[in-house]
Amino acid sequence: MEELKGKEYFKIKRLRSDIYVRKGNQTLSFAYPPEGQGSYNEMAERVIKSGRQLPTTSQMLSLVYNLAINNHLWDEQECKELLDITKGRYFWTSTENLYVPDKGVYVYDNIDGKMLLDIASLEKLLKEGDKRVRFAPFGFRLGEGERNAEENSLVLAHIGREGAIELASASINLANDKWPSILGIENPKSEKLMRTAIGCFNFKYSEKKGLCLDCSCDAANYYNGSAISVSSDV
Repeated sequence: MEELKGKEYFKIKRLRSDIYVRKGNQTLSFAYPPEGQGSYNEMAERVIKSGRQLPTTSQMLSLVYNLAINNHLWDEQECKELLDITKGRYFWTSTENLYVPDKGVYVYDNIDGKMLLDIASLEKLLKEGDKRVRFAPFGFRLGEGERNAEENSLVLAHIGREGAIELASASINLANDKWPSILGIENPKSEKLMRTAIGCFNFKYSEKKGLCLDCSCDAANYYNGSAISVSSDV
């Protein structure tokens, strides 16, 4: 039994559940309940302090996809709450987007928040074949009803071809047969660093338009996002 210490007179301790998801030859462990709701900066800091990681876009999609296709689990408490968040809000991911004028977007998995964010550092990692860093040249499609996500370079940079197919399947299952929406920035006038979120609600449309991969989130001003931590050391 855990004893109360110092000036503590009352304390509630709720046990954590682990949700396991197979991704390729790896098993991901997601911690339930989610860490909370707030801006990216708030949620990322909270997750890192927990000693775990904020999922990459690809890892987060694995959870969302498995929730979407396993409808026999929808009555489970954990699945029900995570589905409610997916359908009504969105989940933050640790994958970031550095948009460079007249060039494209560097997409990289900043799982510990310590990656160098300048173009030279990202380009060096990209040329070295570091799988944490990808690049999508401008020309990718943005908007709702993306029927060919597996041919969209921004989507591929985030989640790969298999993930693109899973994104479409999850959207159709969760959003009444609607194809996914892809949000991003089209060739900005200056460099822009944006975060990523996955969910069925987004600010651009202010209504449900299919499962949305939003690659244009402001780290400080989007307050409705939730975070769930992950570990792959299983």
